[in-house]
Amino acid sequence: MLKRPVLMGILNCTPDSFSDGGVFNTTELALKQAQQLVADGADVIDVGGESTRPGAEPITLAEEQDRILGVIQRIAEEVDCVISVDTRHAETAHLAHSVGATWLNDVAGLRGDGMLSAAQKFEQVIIMHMNGTPKDMQTTLDANVDIVRHVKKFFEERLQACADAGIEQHKIWLDPGIGFGKTDPQNCHLLSDMSAFKSLGCQLMLGVSRKSFIGRICDIPVASARDTETHALFAALLAKSHIDGARVHDVRSAASVRTIINAIRSI
Repeated sequence: MLKRPVLMGILNCTPDSFSDGGVFNTTELALKQAQQLVADGADVIDVGGESTRPGAEPITLAEEQDRILGVIQRIAEEVDCVISVDTRHAETAHLAHSVGATWLNDVAGLRGDGMLSAAQKFEQVIIMHMNGTPKDMQTTLDANVDIVRHVKKFFEERLQACADAGIEQHKIWLDPGIGFGKTDPQNCHLLSDMSAFKSLGCQLMLGVSRKSFIGRICDIPVASARDTETHALFAALLAKSHIDGARVHDVRSAASVRTIINAIRSI
């Protein structure tokens, strides 16, 4: 049984991710980071090989798979943790499952060809909302959209697609996709009304770690300097019982937040 809320440690095996691109670009470096994340309190290691930062160019399946499959296999062999694969491609998902990944985290919400079929294999599946693709999502913003209603409708449609594919609801997590094709006010609206998604009956995942909207609001241009603000959001939402998990870079501090909030709740 995983601790609650679940902490997903981010492990980007990419040269161009917005915060740690190029840092864990060998299997040995990635394995060492996975071990550190688990030591710091991570329950799940989320391994990704394709950057989804705004403006990111798509890569080939071969590139993505070359970056992550060996890493996932080594982590599965040497680290006591749950492994998630962060991909929007069915072929990569199938291969990642075959070498040890048991969670699937899809920023495209299982809309890609074959993704619903691939998702059936996994123990837990995270469906994220994104407007457009990473390459264009911040260039097609519509500030007039009722973002909470829009995202909730998207989730309802994806949950029906999952039900039709035989994916049980208890396996599904929902992530509103903070920063993925939203304006800063829309990101704030989503964070202030996360409870709106509770009625859908799924667990909620928070993904705000070091995001650019935090940098703009707090005037912090360097991504790696945004951990304090990230954990402030995590604590605020956790205290209100609006989330069931968080995807973070700085796991050690997030684990401390979890410990403090849980201690307060237990009194």
